[in-house]
Amino acid sequence: MRHLFFSNVSLYTVAVHTVTRVATEGVLILIKQAPCHKAKLKWPHTPQAICMLEHPLPPITPTPTGLYRHAKGGWYVVVGNARCSESLQGMTLYRTLEGEEAGRLWVRPSAMFLETVTHNGQTVPRFSPVDEPTLAVADLRTARAVVAWRQGQLQQQGATMRPPPPEPTTCCGRGCNGCVWEGYYHALQNWRDDARALATEPPPL
Repeated sequence: MRHLFFSNVSLYTVAVHTVTRVATEGVLILIKQAPCHKAKLKWPHTPQAICMLEHPLPPITPTPTGLYRHAKGGWYVVVGNARCSESLQGMTLYRTLEGEEAGRLWVRPSAMFLETVTHNGQTVPRFSPVDEPTLAVADLRTARAVVAWRQGQLQQQGATMRPPPPEPTTCCGRGCNGCVWEGYYHALQNWRDDARALATEPPPL
């Protein structure tokens, strides 16, 4: 991967004209005032020599996509990685799964996303990856995150299935045996199993 720094801003249209071709060669084009060190290349349809300086892009460590839990308990899904156009550092793109900000996209430097923080006197990852199939659901916050995660997976694959079980509204809060929440979490596990099976089915021919 390399940058092409064009010495003349007026050559912008030339750069745009060629971006499709050079993109396949791993070239990032930047239009920028720069001293002309050496005329190395001539683009088609222009008599002017384009002066360019070659600089390798710094490597980035991509964040694996998937489900993550923040050190403070929030649930997020990493949807991709990017590079900052100004600093060229790696960035992690992630989405909130719960609460009033559900669906909102955020971007954070990958090094910061993957670093450790101190929470409740312990050093822990800022974001921890979660293997959803093995995740035990025993609280409403986690249940809502899992539902959002699974529905997102189904939507990406164009699959549809019945809605998840409704959240209970009749709990007395006394910790009764056979609480309505126990039934809800059991029903939710069945829904998760069906959603996971549906998401892994091959697409119809």
